[in-house]
Amino acid sequence: MKEMHTKTGMTNLREIGGMIKDARLRLGISASALATASQVHRNTLSALEHGTGNVELNTLLALCEQLGLEIILAPKQLTQFVAREETAAAPTLLQKRIAARLQRT
Repeated sequence: MKEMHTKTGMTNLREIGGMIKDARLRLGISASALATASQVHRNTLSALEHGTGNVELNTLLALCEQLGLEIILAPKQLTQFVAREETAAAPTLLQKRIAARLQRT
C-alpha cells in the first residue's frame, strides 16, 4: 500500500489534486465511487486529480469529507518550520505533534 505523503505549503491545484488522489488510492476507493459519494461529477474529480481543472471550495470540502481529510489553514511560519524540521534526523516532541496535526486525516 502506498504511504501517504503530506506536503506543507501546497502552492497549486496540481499538488492538492495529487493529495486527493493519493488519499483515495490509499483508502482503496474508486474515482467513480468517490465522485458519487461526494456528489461531484466524475470529470470534475478527474480534472482535480490531474491538476487540469479548477474546483469550487465546496467541491473540495465534499471530497475531503469523504476521504477523511481536513483542510487546515496555518500561518506560513508554522508550515515552513514543519517543512524544515521534516529533514532533521531527530524531531522534537513538539515538532512531532505539529507534524501529526498537519498530517491528521
